[in-house]
Amino acid sequence: MSGPFKQNGDKSFTSKIKFVAWAQSMDLLALVSEANHVSIYRINCEKVWEIEDAPQEAEDSPIASVAFSPDGSVIAIGFLNGFICLHEVESKRRLFRYKVKASITCLYWYGNVQENSYKPPQFPIFKDEVSQHLPELSAFTKIYGITASEEEQEEWEEFKQLMHQNEFSILLTGTENGAVHFFTYGVSPLTHIKLNRFTKVKVEKILNVHLSQDMKSISTICQVVSEEGLSRIVLVKLNCGMIEEHEEQIQIIAQKFMNLLMCSQYLKSSLSKIKEVFETTTRQMDGKIAKLLEAKKKAGGGDLVNDFLRLLLYGTKSDEMEAFFMRDNQERAIKTISRLLESYYSSMHKLLIKHIQSAAEISIYEMEDLRSMSQRVEEFNKLNFDNHLIVKSLKFAFLIHYKANEMSQVINKSTDNSKAFFKWFYNTILRHNEETGPSELTKMSHQEIDKVTEFLMDSFYPAEKDNISNFHLERVAQYLRNEPLREDLRVDTDEFNKFLQDNHDILEYLGDDDIFCVSSESSLVQVCLNFRQALYECIENFAISLGENINLENVINLSKPAVIEELNVNRISVCQWTSYDDDGCILLGSYVPRDQVQLCCFVKQSSQYQGKIIHFNDFKSYGKCDILSISHYNDRILTILLKQSNPSLGCILLQFDVTSLVNWFHVDNELPIEGQITHENASEFIQDHQFKVLDSNNFIHAFASGQRDVCALLGSSNKKLHFYFMQAEDDEGDMEDTDTELS
Repeated sequence: MSGPFKQNGDKSFTSKIKFVAWAQSMDLLALVSEANHVSIYRINCEKVWEIEDAPQEAEDSPIASVAFSPDGSVIAIGFLNGFICLHEVESKRRLFRYKVKASITCLYWYGNVQENSYKPPQFPIFKDEVSQHLPELSAFTKIYGITASEEEQEEWEEFKQLMHQNEFSILLTGTENGAVHFFTYGVSPLTHIKLNRFTKVKVEKILNVHLSQDMKSISTICQVVSEEGLSRIVLVKLNCGMIEEHEEQIQIIAQKFMNLLMCSQYLKSSLSKIKEVFETTTRQMDGKIAKLLEAKKKAGGGDLVNDFLRLLLYGTKSDEMEAFFMRDNQERAIKTISRLLESYYSSMHKLLIKHIQSAAEISIYEMEDLRSMSQRVEEFNKLNFDNHLIVKSLKFAFLIHYKANEMSQVINKSTDNSKAFFKWFYNTILRHNEETGPSELTKMSHQEIDKVTEFLMDSFYPAEKDNISNFHLERVAQYLRNEPLREDLRVDTDEFNKFLQDNHDILEYLGDDDIFCVSSESSLVQVCLNFRQALYECIENFAISLGENINLENVINLSKPAVIEELNVNRISVCQWTSYDDDGCILLGSYVPRDQVQLCCFVKQSSQYQGKIIHFNDFKSYGKCDILSISHYNDRILTILLKQSNPSLGCILLQFDVTSLVNWFHVDNELPIEGQITHENASEFIQDHQFKVLDSNNFIHAFASGQRDVCALLGSSNKKLHFYFMQAEDDEGDMEDTDTELS
């Protein structure tokens, strides 16, 4: 910053720009237009991609805020109706979406980027080693005879990708109901706080939120409304030392919650695939017996099962069955149907074993790790782990594994029954045609006859409409409904109970938690939904207990009470935290009364605060200058756009080092904070190399990036950005080569 700033081109746009966000670790910026589009550009103004279509849930909702993840690989888009969408920066593919309970007003994505911030792990025993003990979850393929949508197939993989960001990060979300939500890696709920519990008046909305780099302090700029209807802007500073003190434990727990959420998403997708295979099976089989059903309907209805049983037991055919046998090539058709049904049974069995049970095993592993943590009082007790909720989730994870095994037994038995049925039916067709088949096919044992009967009673479950039987596979179907099982399973469900009785060491280890309590009445869908709900209860309980350890440090009034119309709260506000030594810090905030930006600076020394409203009324030889826009450049520097009093003169672009103000403050411990806020002219702290007088006064906003040493100025038309490199002239020649390629 030892020379003038250099302009580096401009870029015009067809739509008006609402705001700009920089990716601090990559040469990228995101533009949000008034057309509700998000565009990603490189620093050289090359367009990377654009999102024109909002998700269906947020189709008519304006974009409220955007934020890049610390490593620049993901961008979060917050909509006014509460939806948050996460997109991969490289491909613009949507990775995940979720909703908070109120309108979103601001996003801030924290990442620990402090130098020498590495700390040796205190709890290596809880390092996530699930991949060393269990196989990874398999990707969904089309080998199962289904063609699921690409989005559905990759949903869990995209969720997994969010977990593999380069560093631990927290997405902070401010809302209109005065709440701040924390999401680890942008996805998993960490905690949430409602500022109304700290203020005497109602918090109307949060304008900006910031988490300090040391994770000890949360600063928020809020709009509050009194009972008289008067509004004012306040800065609420919260102490979140618990998060910093237990950062490693929280990171471990958050990682496990992320793994469990991924498993839950994977289970949901796997169930969807199984249902799709099942529906395809019944639809195909219905098509194969459509002629029989149609004939029964024309004959006045009746039960197709009775026709088959009469043929099985007495060898007599109904008129409809007789007509069916008279058609050509029925032997080949029966073989085709048999192979088709066997293939679908095999597909469902693979999905159960390879997908459902694998996800259940990982869930059991992770939940058991969490249960162990909850019992380590010294390390994790302060985080208020609820062992009861963890055990509840663990029970449902085990039940998923148990029910998948149970359902696979039902499918195996159904496969045997179907083979017996088609063997018998094939023989019946041969006899009708007076043909002779292989001896191994023509002989039917009593057991096979019983299997044929079971298949008929299971597969042609009476339909409620038209009194016509349809192909149902009821014993399998009941596992895929959100209701208790109704049909007799006819499989051995006591195998695991016998295993537990023979292995008392396992029961002794588990103690009184009774984790392996088997519910024979629940369907697979029910236990998966119960696991998902129990998991969210566990996460919510942890979030609440963590939020209760966040305490108020200060509520500072930034403005005087005024009617809401006089406060332009829709303008972007800066909220910044700067530490300058072990005991001191600078807290910055801005707001916009009557379109006149106010910058407030508060210095903390020995737990005492003193505040000043900064202005530039005597700026060098340029006289009175008003603040047009303020942007975060880095933790020490603000980029400020000034407007000269003479409208014909150009704007001034200023790099303001806030640490220069420290010696200006003298804290009087006797005075309350409100008594120490004064208006001060900061022009005396400005050196000539810190500002540049621009050729034009046609600018309204500044958007700066300290990592990239660049500032984008938005023109008054809202359709043009002007780029300035903020480094010294000596370094400018190297700026062209700083573009970071997307990987």
